[in-house]
Amino acid sequence: MVLTILVVAAVAFFIIITFFKGVRAVPQGFEYTVEHFGKYAHTMSPGLHFLIADAFWVVEDPDLPAATPVRIVAVDGMTLKAQEA
Repeated sequence: MVLTILVVAAVAFFIIITFFKGVRAVPQGFEYTVEHFGKYAHTMSPGLHFLIADAFWVVEDPDLPAATPVRIVAVDGMTLKAQEA
């Protein structure tokens, strides 16, 4: 009985964490770039977005051109904050 409750709680915790990691809110006036395995996938416009769990990175700097070498200055979960190198 106790083992069943622990397993159900662990699965529920995993589902909740996965859901919140897949939700991105892009502020007005910004655009985020989504990359799959380091390759450009698409650009998110302002608003609420749901990402399917995959090996993706969201880069929060719309001012950098696509081929600019960058230096990662912060990592927050699956979100990278980059500066020009």
